[in-house]
Amino acid sequence: MKDNKLIAEFMGLPLVPCSIGTEHGVVTEGYKHPKVDVPVIPSGMQYHTSWDWLMPVAEKCLNVSDDTMLEQSVDLYNSLPSCNINEVYEAVVKFISYNKYPFNEGDDYWVVEDGEILWGVWDDASEDMHDENPNRKYFTEEEAIDYARAYGIKYNKQ
Repeated sequence: MKDNKLIAEFMGLPLVPCSIGTEHGVVTEGYKHPKVDVPVIPSGMQYHTSWDWLMPVAEKCLNVSDDTMLEQSVDLYNSLPSCNINEVYEAVVKFISYNKYPFNEGDDYWVVEDGEILWGVWDDASEDMHDENPNRKYFTEEEAIDYARAYGIKYNKQ
């Protein structure tokens, strides 16, 4: 599960060697989680089903939040009284994703590729591309215009 891996990385769980058989073959690295004695892979994590796993994550989110994450913090805080683990899990993932990615779903962004500035709308595919190349430079519209002017690149929002 992609979201469980995101949470494990946010929580700073160390990767450790292991040999776990899955339907896709053998996994040679798993995360060391304090709730289990053996390494666990994201599909075996219980963040989405266990309050014992999820609540330390929610607590960390609220502890690290700042003024730039007000909407995500409020969404997480408001999800807690519902006692609905799915709602809290989604709010935790939204909070962590906000910190991990340079844009939120639906935001316009620009990248430079092959000497051109390309426009896109941030979505799940954008997150996958970012995960594959986290050092890629992304621009807001104003930054893209400034970059285009500075480097003599044609700029078109299509």
